[in-house]
Amino acid sequence: VDRDNLPEGIECAYTDRPDKAFDNIKQGDKVILRPYVVGESFYTDQYVEGADVDGAMLVAGTDGKWTVAEDGSKFISRGTETVAGLKMLVVEVIV
Repeated sequence: VDRDNLPEGIECAYTDRPDKAFDNIKQGDKVILRPYVVGESFYTDQYVEGADVDGAMLVAGTDGKWTVAEDGSKFISRGTETVAGLKMLVVEVIV
């Protein structure tokens, strides 16, 4: 989900606003469901053991965590990276 980055209140006075200023979605905010694009990748810390193997096909499990797919998938694991001290799974969109 993405939200419109229109500044409100004091945010209107700033010329350089961090993206973090728009992280919180409040009730009544207009949101957009943005589909992934082939070749796009993202980080997540929500994965099960085995999903961190480079090249493993991935699927989001019923618990919301990324796990190894039994059949074909739109997502593939690119291993893990440490980001800001956290071990993160790199997920790439392949279809």
